[in-house]
Amino acid sequence: MISLTTKLVGDICPVSGEIGLRDIRVPNRDDYTLDTGDGSLLAHDYIDHQHGIAAIGSIEDELEAIGCAWAIRGHYAGELTEEGIAGDLTEMYRYFTNRTRLKAVPVTYSHVLDYDFERILDDAEKQARLYVDEYSPTNFAHFRPMALAYMRKGIRRMHRRYASTHPESQAYDNYIAIRDAVRQVDIMDGVRYTLRLRDGYCTITEEEVYH
Repeated sequence: MISLTTKLVGDICPVSGEIGLRDIRVPNRDDYTLDTGDGSLLAHDYIDHQHGIAAIGSIEDELEAIGCAWAIRGHYAGELTEEGIAGDLTEMYRYFTNRTRLKAVPVTYSHVLDYDFERILDDAEKQARLYVDEYSPTNFAHFRPMALAYMRKGIRRMHRRYASTHPESQAYDNYIAIRDAVRQVDIMDGVRYTLRLRDGYCTITEEEVYH
């Protein structure tokens, strides 16, 4: 069982210039893309990210979310492709190349999706060779075990979060519920909304303003 209640506000997306929804706990940073009505972005933030929306921003948190995205919407639901996930990892590697100090890779145990992740990382390295100016075999060799470890960690956190025999199924149902609820909202700049999620059912209602 999982439940979530949070406040959203209509705001101008600094990336696209369109009106989108922003969780009020997240400042409207120049690099933060708002969900402008498709619903997939907010659903990703709430379902794939296991540390809460306020923790979004680090490479490690995003790698955990990428692992969950593949487990839920790739391996389970068949909506995501390995090539697409490899592209996400390539972008994380691009940020990784800017680090001046390397962190120790956390110790993790093998996972049933490791075979998928190894193929995806192979594809990510191919993409990095082509599209990341700072690519080198040496720094990708540092990135690869880090990415694998955090993708494993993300999935295991998601399993603990749902604590059921079918966590991917429950997570997917919640993802779809949030996505579809966002698609029903007439997003207006400055207007506040309340999102309520409980066990695969989600509503987003406009807050009443009393004068």
